[in-house]
Amino acid sequence: MKRRNFIIIASLALVIAVSWWFVRSFQLLFASPVAKPDYLLRILDPEAIMAIGIKYRQQFPGEDDKKFLRGAINQTPEATSDIEHAINTKVDEDFAKGNVVVINGWVLALTEARQCALFSILA
Repeated sequence: MKRRNFIIIASLALVIAVSWWFVRSFQLLFASPVAKPDYLLRILDPEAIMAIGIKYRQQFPGEDDKKFLRGAINQTPEATSDIEHAINTKVDEDFAKGNVVVINGWVLALTEARQCALFSILA
């Protein structure tokens, strides 16, 4: 292989890799707060969250619907303009009440699992 061809192929591979990373980061940055599990994003990468969401949708096929998941996540007791805070409060309440599911070895609040499912649908 000629040096010129190698440089062109290596450059294209680098551009593709950087573009893929940029698109994934951009998608996560501007994802709806409803579909963005804040607590999990601190410890897991988007691919792991996607895997959790897919597994949740397989285990609970009745909830494999974007509209249903949005409605279930958005059910907050108080009307608030800060949806992220309301959802995080709901996650805390799920843990306190024992509303948890085990997906891929993770014990998740029901709201978190639903956020992962919605994330996997929207991604």
